[in-house]
Amino acid sequence: MSFETEAPLKSKKSKHLIQRHKHVLFVLLKKDNNNPEAHNLYAFILYFKKNYLEAINRWSQAIKIKPDYIEALNGMGNALLKLERFDEGAVNFNKAIKINPKYFEAYSNLGNLLIKSEKFEEAVINFGKAIKIKPN
Repeated sequence: MSFETEAPLKSKKSKHLIQRHKHVLFVLLKKDNNNPEAHNLYAFILYFKKNYLEAINRWSQAIKIKPDYIEALNGMGNALLKLERFDEGAVNFNKAIKINPKYFEAYSNLGNLLIKSEKFEEAVINFGKAIKIKPN
């Protein structure tokens, strides 16, 4: 999932749907706190509401339950990037890549992180790997 889709979430309808889904996920997690997908989805909602620390906590829960959950590792990496915790973010992206070496999003997001941390040569290498996976 791309994290570049924050703009459409500003409409009243979108905010209402997000709040409704957040409530449904909260109820689901109350019944079954060992559902990594529910933690992951809840973390996405928190991320898009710019509640990065709580999103990181939810993604941590998902990863604790399912250690090879690359989408959660990627999401957590993006939240850490937003908080400028570059080393920690890179660890998450690299874990996702180690689990699935063809995971385009992790290479692309790692490239973005490396640009922000002014490691331009490494960023180019990771963007190159991402392009090899998805040339379009």
